[in-house]
Amino acid sequence: MTFLTGNTLLPDAAYAAFQKLDVATRRPLLDRVFFNELVQSGRDANATGKGFARGYAAIDALFPGSRSEKANPFAGNLNMSFSRVYTLNGGDISLLMPGGLLNVGLANPPTSVSQRDPSLLGIVAQGAGSVRVFTRGDVLVNQSRVFTLLGGDIAVWSTSGNIDAGRGAKSSLSAPPPTITIDASGKVTLNFAAAVAGSGIRTIITGEGITPGSVDLVAPVGFVNAGDAGIGSAGNLNIAAQSVVGLDNIQVGGASVGVPAETGGLGASLAGASSVGAASSSASGAASAAADTKPTTTPVADSLMSFLDVFVEGFGEDNCKPGDADCLSRQK
Repeated sequence: MTFLTGNTLLPDAAYAAFQKLDVATRRPLLDRVFFNELVQSGRDANATGKGFARGYAAIDALFPGSRSEKANPFAGNLNMSFSRVYTLNGGDISLLMPGGLLNVGLANPPTSVSQRDPSLLGIVAQGAGSVRVFTRGDVLVNQSRVFTLLGGDIAVWSTSGNIDAGRGAKSSLSAPPPTITIDASGKVTLNFAAAVAGSGIRTIITGEGITPGSVDLVAPVGFVNAGDAGIGSAGNLNIAAQSVVGLDNIQVGGASVGVPAETGGLGASLAGASSVGAASSSASGAASAAADTKPTTTPVADSLMSFLDVFVEGFGEDNCKPGDADCLSRQK
C-alpha cells in the first residue's frame, strides 16, 4: 500500500485500506504485489537455498487449490499461434494462467499458412512497461518473442512446468511503423526506436537515458532453456530452476544469478536483439576495429608454409632455347 498512500502500514491497517478500494484499483495492486512476491521468492531461493515457500504462499492466497495435482479449480491455456499482446505507449502486461500453460507462438508454422511479420507477433512492452507471466504449466516462446524495449522488467513463473525461450531466429526483424512526435516549437520527429531484431526472452534498451530492465525466470520444479532464440537482459538476470539449458545463448548486461558467471558482463548490446540502430553502430565500430588490426600468422600456418614447394613449369614458349627439348615439351 506504500505506493498508494505514501506510508508504510501495518498488516491490519493495510488490509483495511485495501478493502476500501474499488475493484478497478484493487486489480493492478494485486498484480503488483503478487508478482513482486514471486520475483522475490525466486531471488530468495538462490540467495538462501531454502526453497520457494514465499511464492507458494502468494499463489495459495490468490489462487487457492491451483497447485493441487488432482483438484485444480482453475483451467485454461493461452495459445497465441498468430497473435500478439503489445502495449504501444506505456503500460504493463500481466498474464495469469493458474491452471494452464502459455504458448507464445508455434514451434513449426505450417507452410500453408501465410507468414506474419514479427512485429505482429509475441508479447512486447513497446513503450515503458513490464511483462509479467504466471502459469501452472509450461511457458513456450517457440518462434516468437517476449520483449520489453524501454527499461521494463520481465518476470516469468511456472509452478509445475518449464520455461523455454524457443527457437526463433536472432535475425528476425520487427519494425513497427515509426511514431511521430511534435515538440512545442513545431518540430516533427520520426522515432524508429521500436525497431528491434531477435526472438526469445529479452529486455532491450532502444533509447538513451533509460534504466536497463531485469529478467527473473522461476521454474521451481522444471528447467529454463535459452534455446536457439536466447535469453537476454540489459540489466540483471535471476534464474531459479532445477537446471538451466543453453548457457551459451544467455547474455546479461548486469549481474547474473543462477547461471555461470561467464554469461554476465556482456553489456546492454545483446547479441541478436539490440535495437537496429545500435546494431548498425556496433557493426560499424567492429569494422573499424578490424581495419586497424594487423593480421598475424598463426604457429600452425607457419608450420604448414614450411612444407610448401614451388615448381616453375616454364616462362612461355618464346623464352625456351631452340635446343631445350624439356622446355619445349612443357609448352605442348
